Amino acid sequence: MLSPEECQRLAEFMQGFSNPLRVRILCKLRNGERTVGEIAAELGEKQSNVSQQLSILYHKGYVTRKKHDRHVYYWLRDESLCEIMEQLVRYVLKDSARSLKSV
Repeated sequence: MLSPEECQRLAEFMQGFSNPLRVRILCKLRNGERTVGEIAAELGEKQSNVSQQLSILYHKGYVTRKKHDRHVYYWLRDESLCEIMEQLVRYVLKDSARSLKSV
């Protein structure tokens, strides 16, 4: 059984998946590193909104980043996040024939 502290830590981590834009950003980052501008353009979202959500993902440990010239590049911190996301998609969308590869 998990301790109360472990439950708290797990619940805080899962908050990263609680926002549709964050989920969409994570899906984009499965294909490799991207800048805020690239992600915003690909998703049709405002750069400021994407930047705000990337900051949350960074502080929750989902992504890492590096600055190169005037751009900040983001990528998934750990490839195991792809597996977690795939499992969530299968569980939540089990009645539809979708997989994360089609998202």
